Amino acid sequence: MIDFCRELYDDNLSKVVFINELECNPENRSSIYFYTVEHFLYRILNRTLRLQEIDKLYHLRYYKSVSFLYRGQGIQREEFEKLQHSVGGLLSFNAILSTSTNYAVTHMYAETILSATDTLAVFIEIDVKVENLGNNIFSDIGHLAHFTGETKYLFSMGTIFRITSVEQESNRIYYVKLMLTNDHDEQLTYLK
Repeated sequence: MIDFCRELYDDNLSKVVFINELECNPENRSSIYFYTVEHFLYRILNRTLRLQEIDKLYHLRYYKSVSFLYRGQGIQREEFEKLQHSVGGLLSFNAILSTSTNYAVTHMYAETILSATDTLAVFIEIDVKVENLGNNIFSDIGHLAHFTGETKYLFSMGTIFRITSVEQESNRIYYVKLMLTNDHDEQLTYLK
């Protein structure tokens, strides 16, 4: 978004100053925020949406650099066995998926699941490579979380991941690695 705006307004000093300020203060870099404020970014974003200029909309996106997200959850043994046999395959959740950047807290949550006798605790690590963002929709909701200081991300329903590995970490805790897919994933393209 920053580079795109610089290209558009490299000859307008006041806008360049604002763009520089925007770059130096990452907490102020929300496209949605700028849609609600009467400013040049509002005008660009509004025009782009009105004219459905998807290529420009893509340039106006802003994302924080996140490498890995984590989730702890319980899973029935039968479902887990299906997951184990699907390494290399694709996985989609039929609900909104809540994740965190905090490895320790998420792992601790997975451990609390062990009290259920027929449930296995699964610790999920999601590799979120920037080049795989594509049309995937997920959002930082940390500022909305009940517990302050939590950095949480929500993935939309139907987000597709590749299962890269399933390993046993301890007696009843399993470590599942997922990778966010993109529109160029061969297997995903074949399914379309």
